[in-house]
Amino acid sequence: MTDIFLVASPQDGILFVKALQGKIIEIDKKRWSELPQTLYANQKQGERHYLHNEEAYLSVENISSDGKNIVRLIEDKRRILLFSTPWYQKIYGFRSGSMLKATVSSIFYSFVALFMMMILLVSCIGIEDTPSNKLTEDTQDIVAVADISEGTKDNKEQEEAKAQAEAEAKAQAEAEAEAKAKAEAEAEAEAATTTQTEFFENCTALREVYPNGVDVNHPAYQSKMDRDKDNFACER
Repeated sequence: MTDIFLVASPQDGILFVKALQGKIIEIDKKRWSELPQTLYANQKQGERHYLHNEEAYLSVENISSDGKNIVRLIEDKRRILLFSTPWYQKIYGFRSGSMLKATVSSIFYSFVALFMMMILLVSCIGIEDTPSNKLTEDTQDIVAVADISEGTKDNKEQEEAKAQAEAEAKAQAEAEAEAKAKAEAEAEAEAATTTQTEFFENCTALREVYPNGVDVNHPAYQSKMDRDKDNFACER
């Protein structure tokens, strides 16, 4: 079987050639304009695989320096999208993509997981059977009685605190009501004093404060200032 070689040129594109009887024969040629604008790339076992429309398009060996130069030229000329590596290919045994290695690794990891589950199960059973973790019925009864006692004590303390808070709130309300009543009484006394002391000698003095006079219900009203007896004193 004759090997086919790949040659890339910045001007001409990609050439597929083979050596036959000492001569280099051109098999196919892809100009840069004929290549898709976008290729998907993936690296597997020393080869750069390019896909287009989810189909294999081109593979280039990129271990040698010539192969690396061809890959660099292709990826300079075209828009390359890299496939993201599946999560399982990051696990030892699945990185190479070999089916045999993946099968062996799966069996190995399954045995390891089964072994760990058995250890965990035995540990749980051992903990449940440990005498120090078991309570007798008498001990459980004592614990239950202690819980009830603690609950009763807590309820009593809560009721006492509630009653004290209500008493304090009632005392505060009474003190506020008393202070309000006292303030109202003082205000009434002050108003009465002001009414009694509002006195004017004559209409001239009254009009300095009340330019239009006052009616009969006003504290400053005096009958001697109401000459026409119309219940309005010192009117103009």
